[in-house]
Amino acid sequence: MADIVVHPEFNAHYRQIQAIRKRIVQTLAQREELVSVVCPNLSMEYYIHLEPEDTKLFQLQCQFKRLKREISLIQWYINQQLPIDMAEIQRKLDLEYQEYDDMVRRQFEERQKAFDRKKRMFQLSDKDQKRLQEAYRKIVPKLHPDLNPNATAAQIKLFIKANEALKSGDVCLMYDILLQVQEMNLVEYTPPETIPQLKEEIIRYAKQYNALIREIIKIKNDFPYNMIRTLTSKEGIENHLAHIQSEIQQIKVSIAHYNEFKEALLAEHE
Repeated sequence: MADIVVHPEFNAHYRQIQAIRKRIVQTLAQREELVSVVCPNLSMEYYIHLEPEDTKLFQLQCQFKRLKREISLIQWYINQQLPIDMAEIQRKLDLEYQEYDDMVRRQFEERQKAFDRKKRMFQLSDKDQKRLQEAYRKIVPKLHPDLNPNATAAQIKLFIKANEALKSGDVCLMYDILLQVQEMNLVEYTPPETIPQLKEEIIRYAKQYNALIREIIKIKNDFPYNMIRTLTSKEGIENHLAHIQSEIQQIKVSIAHYNEFKEALLAEHE
C-alpha cells in the first residue's frame, strides 16, 4: 500500500499552527507570571518603601488645594459684602474633599496587604523559581481553557490550583499538579484536517496571540510594573524618595505662604 502523500501547503499550515500554539503557551505563562508574581511583588515593594511618602505628599497636595479653595470661598463672601461664614465654608470643603478621605483609607488598606504579603511571601532560589516556571509551562497547554475549549470542570479547577501555586511560589504543589496532569493521559491537540480549516485555525490563534501581547503591553505600562526600575534597586528607591521629599518641602512652603495670606485676609475683613 502506497504511503499517503501530505500536501506541502497542509504541512506548512500545520507547522504554523504548532509554532503559534507554542508562542501562545509561552505568552500565557508570561502573562500569568506578571499578574500572579511580578506585579504583586512590585506592588508590595512600593507600599512598603515608597507609598508612605507618596501618601504624605498626596495629603499635602489635598491640603493645599483645600486651602486655595477656602480662600476663594472667603473671597466670595468679601466680594458679596456678606459676613464670612467659616462654618458653612468648612461644611462645603468637607463635602468637596470627601474623596481625599476615601483615598487615604484605600492606601492604608493596600499598605496592610503589602505587609501581609511580605510576611507570608515564599522565598525561592533562582533554581526553584526556574523549576516552578518550567512545570507551569508544561501544565498550560494541557489545561488552559484558551487552548482547550473542551476542558472539563475538574481540569479547569486543577488549572486554577496551578495558578495559585505559581502565585504562592509552591514548587511542591506545582509538581503534584503536573504529575496529576501526566496521569490523566489527556488527548493531545489535533489540528483540523483540511487546508481551509487550518487557515481559520491560524487566524483564530493569531488573534488570540495578538490579544495576549496587547494585554502584556498594558500590564507593563500600568502601575506597578511601570515602576519596575525604581522598585528593583536600592538607588531607584532612594532617588524616588529624595524627589518626593523635595516636593513635600516645596508644598509645605506654599501652604505656609497661603495660610499667612488667608489670616491676613480674615483679619482685614473682621
